[in-house]
Amino acid sequence: MKGTIVANNAAIILNTGVSLEGRALSTTGAVTVAGVTIAKPLGCGTPVLTGPAQPVLNSVACYTVFSGNGAVTNTGVTFITGDVGTNVGLTTGFQAENVTGTIHANPDVSTAICAVDLNNVYTYLNTLPTDIELLYPAAFGNDLVLTPHTYIMNAATVLNGTVYLNAQGNADAVFVIKINGALSTSTYAKVILQNGAQAKNVFWKVDGAISLNDYADFKGTVIGNNGAVIINTGVNIEGRVLSTSGGISTFGIKAVMTPGCNPLSTNNVSFGKQGAKFYPNPFSSVLNVAMDDLNGGSNLMIFNAAGSKVAEATLSNKTTAIPMKLPAGVYFYQLQGKNGAKQSGKLISKP
Repeated sequence: MKGTIVANNAAIILNTGVSLEGRALSTTGAVTVAGVTIAKPLGCGTPVLTGPAQPVLNSVACYTVFSGNGAVTNTGVTFITGDVGTNVGLTTGFQAENVTGTIHANPDVSTAICAVDLNNVYTYLNTLPTDIELLYPAAFGNDLVLTPHTYIMNAATVLNGTVYLNAQGNADAVFVIKINGALSTSTYAKVILQNGAQAKNVFWKVDGAISLNDYADFKGTVIGNNGAVIINTGVNIEGRVLSTSGGISTFGIKAVMTPGCNPLSTNNVSFGKQGAKFYPNPFSSVLNVAMDDLNGGSNLMIFNAAGSKVAEATLSNKTTAIPMKLPAGVYFYQLQGKNGAKQSGKLISKP
């Protein structure tokens, strides 16, 4: 029985095995119970569950499908809202008319920055303290209802049927599901959001391969680590599918990223009319950076082609000479001012 029972001038008898979520009240009359289970409903002094603090996505927020190291391929008609790309390998098979965003066919400065940010997001989720361990991961789902917490499953996990994420009326509630093993779903598996839950606040961390089976309906940002990702025919995703290292294959899917992308985060904005100037480029032992607008002091980070940070400097003068000792090759930089200005681009180191 669910709800509040009010009897007027009459007795209430709850017999053996009765389960009541609510109340049993009588204006005048006896209340008799025998071997019952009664719980007061939510909202009567129940603490509001918020879940953990969600990770800061930074540039990752603008990608719907991304691999830090591995080919990203599509077969069939796939519709994507958001960027698609990889930082090592090629991105192929996506039709430009079906992608509302940028297809990064080859690694570039945006993918290099995203690879770094993705590793930071993964590290945050991986080290997040766990509230609840879910047993029997091979039978995950089956109409299970989860409230805002950090969960962990310590084996390969199969989502069978439906799992419900219930925010209990808190639209800012965060769900984190950490899986120490592979993740797969049954056909037509579903993640259903209830009572204010939002896909932008749902995060799945998977240490292993990921396979979303045909026509699964998935919600949240999925981050795979060191494993291939396969998204099969008819899968619908509200969120993102990302891999720190591992190829991603899609087969006629629909994926829409959740809010959070600021397109200006990877564009050149506000370092004066001409922007910051880097010279010489190619460089060898010294790289000069000239800025008309210091933007309150700026931070320069340089990444190699694999997305690893190889140099960092704080710039407080209009012209700064930075000693460099980098192997010959292509690098990417990100310049960020304290006042919010950002600029990114490509650098080349020569022998």
